[in-house]
Amino acid sequence: MDAHGFFFLFCCAATFLLAGAQRGFISIDCGLNDTATYINQLNNLTYVSDDGFIDSGMNGLIDPTSIGKGSNKVYFTVRFFPNYKRNCYQLPATVDTKYIVRATFLYGNYDGLDTPPSFDLHLGVNVWETVNLTDNNKPFWTELVVQAEARFLYVCLVNTGHGTPFISSLKLRPLPQNMYAPANSSLYLALKTFRRVDLGAKQPSWYPTDRLDRIWESNYDGYGTPYITSLPVTESANLMFGLPSVVMQTAVYSPDEIRVNWTGGVDDRFHLFLEFADVVPPTAGGSRTMKVQMNGEDWGDASIFYLHTNVLYSTTPLNNASEYSFSIRSANASDEGAVLNSFEIYKVVTFNGSATEEGDVMAVTAMKEYYQLKKNWIADPCLPFPWDGLTCDGSQTVGLDLSSSGLSGMISRHIFSLTKLKTLNLSTNNLHGSVPPFLLEMPYLVNIDLSSNNLSGPIPDLMRERVRSGKLTLRIEGNPHICLKDQCTQDQKSHAGKNVVSVISMVISLVLLVCLIFI
Repeated sequence: MDAHGFFFLFCCAATFLLAGAQRGFISIDCGLNDTATYINQLNNLTYVSDDGFIDSGMNGLIDPTSIGKGSNKVYFTVRFFPNYKRNCYQLPATVDTKYIVRATFLYGNYDGLDTPPSFDLHLGVNVWETVNLTDNNKPFWTELVVQAEARFLYVCLVNTGHGTPFISSLKLRPLPQNMYAPANSSLYLALKTFRRVDLGAKQPSWYPTDRLDRIWESNYDGYGTPYITSLPVTESANLMFGLPSVVMQTAVYSPDEIRVNWTGGVDDRFHLFLEFADVVPPTAGGSRTMKVQMNGEDWGDASIFYLHTNVLYSTTPLNNASEYSFSIRSANASDEGAVLNSFEIYKVVTFNGSATEEGDVMAVTAMKEYYQLKKNWIADPCLPFPWDGLTCDGSQTVGLDLSSSGLSGMISRHIFSLTKLKTLNLSTNNLHGSVPPFLLEMPYLVNIDLSSNNLSGPIPDLMRERVRSGKLTLRIEGNPHICLKDQCTQDQKSHAGKNVVSVISMVISLVLLVCLIFI
């Protein structure tokens, strides 16, 4: 089995308990009024507005005829994004913690166009999903298991020219650290849920049945003969698969084999988790053995115990196949036969690891705070495409255009941290103070537009020389109190001369007045 790169894990008795299950949960109802918070009656979880997580977008209400009475309240509203190519949510996270990130979409003809859109969903700079909605009234959800590598996770909706992106809800669920080991930020890997199935169950389940709020699809008899027990099925707390007892209390049996099949793309890679527990007391007592094959080749063996869970899963991705067929058989043909309680299939998502230079990120973020910018500046500034007002060369910022952005105050020194900046446009704002000398220390800066502000004082000598030599293009018109150095000197002399004349005139007038009084 080791030669095939797979690992068998036997989970012995103990009940899995996660203290404070809702601790760390973030449940966002997108498009909800910013003052509204409520407890969802379907799962008893607290939902909040998305206003504190995003700076862009507009709230919308779905057509009430699109959903039935008693539907989940999160589907009543949406946030949609008619502006900007990319709009991102900023979700707080703890570095190295694993999370389930789930996004849900129900179009519900909120815009009256009766045309569901298609758009991309990103996690940070990486493509997560293409959301392609074809039904007005059917919700679609997608989720990732991901390990946070920073203090925030960014969920971004990207307009691909096929309708206005929108979203109904966002959820963030922390996971125990050693769960879903293949999701690893250091390897730039995440897991996208492909299928998660509770066999022998008649209804889907989620929180609070699953304390981690995973969604389990139900399949009653599609894989074998269903059986159920009312007795608890236990799992080792140390191994932390977190399998809900309710999920493991149902199973399917087959006297021959149980097959788990799916189709993937040629380049797709998958991880499979097969989850076992006998819910029917074995006639021979003790443990039994399941033999598992993949596409006709031996894949692994699993020892099965009564009312205790066991997980057989891939430690390396399954690939090099477009069709996957797993066969589960009992090693003893005379016993209760093959058994399977549930299975999970995850598609591997590879992150590219690219990001904007850290200094640039810190600089533009600081500028947003300094100027209180009302711009859609969230997530990575340059990748996969730059923020509004930025021009990038790969991962570096080479252009900054904040013209007509309502800026006030002085020219921020944070600009100096954009070490590869070539063009700077701060025109048509309300900036005051002098032209800062640090602009001369930026070796790549060749075009500066400071026109139509309220700047004052002289232009530095070296800047004037660079303008005269053609190495720098500078616009300063529309600043009534700014001047070149010679002009400033001439103005000062002229002003001083006017003051002298004014004083002499006042003295002569005073002398004449005194003479008139005493003559």
